Amino acid sequence: MEPAQSFGTGHGRAVKLHLHLGAHKTATTHVQNVMQLNRILYSENTHYVLMEEFRENVTRGAKLLKPHCNKEVEQYLNKLVRVEKENLIISEENIIGDAKDIYSSKLLYSNMEKRIRRLAGFVSSFSDTNIWFTVRSMDSFIPSLYCESLLHWDFRQFGQVFSGHYEQSWIPAILVLRDNFPNAKINVIPYEKYGTILPKWLELMTGVKVGWNLQEEERARVSINHLSVKTMNYFHLLVPTGMTPKFLKTMSWCFLKIGKGHKFSPFNESAKSKLKSLYLEDLAKIQNLGGNICLLGQ
Repeated sequence: MEPAQSFGTGHGRAVKLHLHLGAHKTATTHVQNVMQLNRILYSENTHYVLMEEFRENVTRGAKLLKPHCNKEVEQYLNKLVRVEKENLIISEENIIGDAKDIYSSKLLYSNMEKRIRRLAGFVSSFSDTNIWFTVRSMDSFIPSLYCESLLHWDFRQFGQVFSGHYEQSWIPAILVLRDNFPNAKINVIPYEKYGTILPKWLELMTGVKVGWNLQEEERARVSINHLSVKTMNYFHLLVPTGMTPKFLKTMSWCFLKIGKGHKFSPFNESAKSKLKSLYLEDLAKIQNLGGNICLLGQ
């Protein structure tokens, strides 16, 4: 296992890091949009790293997993360590992996620990670190993540992707964060309580209590219609490589316009109930994983 990269602090004063790691399909885009839209509210001592900037220098093209990118990533992270601010905020869900990672493992985010270890030295260089991580019940998370992958990569049938491994747990992911960031406070946010937690979360990251435009009118992206997925199950081999995402979007839009079908939902009520129960068990376990882990909204 590769040792974590070491970073000098570059500061003569305390610096706090807020690192938001997702997960995918848990309102991460909404958080990023709110953070960017409201930058005028931040004090001069707060630096919010633009998501696209961080992706370009750290996560795009799986740079965290490629040895020949180590120097490039290290140079950029060293610049962030030396930013002359008292508060540094980063939000990027692709640090822990990609939506398509569900294709390659029975576990969620199979390469998460390798990626996280690349940031362990960076995180430890700050005097105070808060990790933010949102979790969601698998009955809605798995279909949503599957649909997200269909919007970016070639079509694969739902059953082929998961092979029946629906009863996933968040505990391994939380343990990776705990073990690799032992001095950080890990804040776990249940997705269903995101709306009520968001204002306080923003205040804790920035110190700003009022004046936020929370983009409450912003709508989540319409999910893929189940009829379009059903159609692609039979005809995806007839669609040219690389064209299935566009084809799915077009079909979903057409079904929506004529009022047919509903959002993709592969589980029956019994399966949904079981997955929700397992999620509640996860939330109970998270509260007992260590003193540096805080389950918000409980």
